[in-house]
Amino acid sequence: MMDYVRKAASAIEESLGVGSSAALVLTFLIVLISVYVTLQVFQVLSGSAIRTRRSRGNAALLLGQCGSGKTAVFFRLRDGEEVQTVSSLSASRDSFEIKAGEAHDQKLGPLEVVDFPGHLRMRGKANDMVKEARCIIYMVDAEDKPKLKDGHR
Repeated sequence: MMDYVRKAASAIEESLGVGSSAALVLTFLIVLISVYVTLQVFQVLSGSAIRTRRSRGNAALLLGQCGSGKTAVFFRLRDGEEVQTVSSLSASRDSFEIKAGEAHDQKLGPLEVVDFPGHLRMRGKANDMVKEARCIIYMVDAEDKPKLKDGHR
């Protein structure tokens, strides 16, 4: 392999009129660039098999329309009781264990749960939260038919 590199370096030295060390550096740069371009072409042709996987966050993200019950579910999971809630413009975030099963003897967690507001002003910020999510729970109020038909989220 080194013989090919030295021959290529001497050819560059003669054709460009540079010193032997500069020709050797140029040859190595050309080889590195060629390898990089070859790998990029292979990646594109193979369907991005070399692509790195997107890392997931660890939060369960509650998303949905205003008034769909996201905050009520959040507090029901956290405290085990129903609460009266109002719309907010800030996310509620907590890490807690969720009781599973009828006897509540099994627990899941600790699990980080994020209750994200459904207000129109907050929709753009929801995309940032998706990066932190391990799963997304999208809630819809089935009794609010106008919002279902309009496609509001």
